[in-house]
Amino acid sequence: MRGRTSVVFGLLALALAGCASNAGSAGGPPLGFARHDNAVSPPTVDGGYARAGAGIRHLLTVGQCAIGVGVYENGYREVGANWDGEGDCTTFSLPVNRPDSHGDRLPGQGGWDGSGLSANGAVALSDGSVIGVDSSVQRLAPDGTVTTLADLHLPWHKPSDETGGTGRANSVVQSGNRLVIGGGQTVGGHSGALMWTSTDGGHTLTPVDLPQADAYVGPMAASDNTVVAAESSSGGGEFVTWRSTDSGQSWQRHEVPDVQVNTSVGKVLRTDRGWLLVGSTQVQATQDRPFLASSPDGVTWTKIDTASLGLGWVTDATGGKDEDIVLVGRTTDNCGLVWTAAADGSWQRGELGCDDAPSAVTTLADGRVIAVGLKDVWVRA
Repeated sequence: MRGRTSVVFGLLALALAGCASNAGSAGGPPLGFARHDNAVSPPTVDGGYARAGAGIRHLLTVGQCAIGVGVYENGYREVGANWDGEGDCTTFSLPVNRPDSHGDRLPGQGGWDGSGLSANGAVALSDGSVIGVDSSVQRLAPDGTVTTLADLHLPWHKPSDETGGTGRANSVVQSGNRLVIGGGQTVGGHSGALMWTSTDGGHTLTPVDLPQADAYVGPMAASDNTVVAAESSSGGGEFVTWRSTDSGQSWQRHEVPDVQVNTSVGKVLRTDRGWLLVGSTQVQATQDRPFLASSPDGVTWTKIDTASLGLGWVTDATGGKDEDIVLVGRTTDNCGLVWTAAADGSWQRGELGCDDAPSAVTTLADGRVIAVGLKDVWVRA
């Protein structure tokens, strides 16, 4: 998707490339994604209606399969939860008979009585554990035990309390021997970006000086000692990114110029030719279009013309090589979408049906791409 050798990363080829509405052989799965119906444990106590945001939000490759991290509605409140990939990684199930941190036994949950990892952002470690962050750092051990580690000591208040503030962590990556955590806080109506690092697996945190923006740190990606972070959303004009070349200890602020209002970035990818920002831009009152920007070094960014990708909200992305980049998302009517890139910079768009839409996607160790929604799993061999 990016260029061969030039600074602009070959973006002209991508900008001019066509986009098929639903590529693939007639009657075959769209873009090679085979669907597995009802393969995800429901994120609600009765298996019924789930509010927006419930279910798997992050899909993390662990070992030969993956773990889903998200939100479960237990009949009383929303709790963090994790879904275990099973078998050939085409089924994702809630753990069975695991009590929550308070030992509560809540009725009607099909054998699952507790809460799991609560996380706005998560990263899988080489030992099979998963680190998640929101108001604190948590660790999901390979045996399913969830342990709370460091508290981020972010402010929290009710909306009517103007003297207080709010804050959260949005993302976490591993770079070298450090965890790097990004987020922000709003105090007195002013928002600012925050960053922390940890050298002991999240037990203790060190705040890091960060060039400021009127937005929180959103998604991040790491490659060796280099970390690239993006703000979570933009009011228009310039979109802020940050780059560190020493595993998050110091940062430089950079910008993507001429970004439209109501643009959000949900993923930063480290590709074989540089870095890619993936998100969505609102182009009409109820319509969104994929947003993409590429950089060879995390410093100089070039927007990609995504008009050929059509309308749709991008929920997640995966891939590290030009021909392996996959975006998933949905239409306004909550019909599922997938976009795949080719090495020559062209794109194809596939329609996954309107029974469910993918919320998360990852690339497994064996090269398969797995996407999950509220109830279904899509697999591309």
